[in-house]
Amino acid sequence: MDAKFGYESYQLYLGIKLHYNSDYDFNKYNGKVSASFESYLKRSDKFQFSKLRKQHGENLKDFYIANFMYKDYWIGDLFGEEAKENYTEWKKYNQKGDIVLTQIFKRGVEIKREGIKIKL
Repeated sequence: MDAKFGYESYQLYLGIKLHYNSDYDFNKYNGKVSASFESYLKRSDKFQFSKLRKQHGENLKDFYIANFMYKDYWIGDLFGEEAKENYTEWKKYNQKGDIVLTQIFKRGVEIKREGIKIKL
């Protein structure tokens, strides 16, 4: 597997981990961290980052968030049942939020059609 592929996962992991476990602001710094490719290559667990990226693809950021919001995980812990359960619960929670927002939007469209003015 391409080392750059794993390195991107590693950088994302560090950025989100720092966001939840320090005063680093992931959004402010756009997820950028000062981790070199060379330091990544020296890690004995580097292949686990590629494996997680392959498993979660475009949802990897969500997976990391769903777990680091609960506690500080080592990369190897993210393959366990607890991490899977955290992610499943996080997805359920966010789907409920999406449903509520969709309902609010639909109701807003109905109100607009009926010509009712509501000040929010």
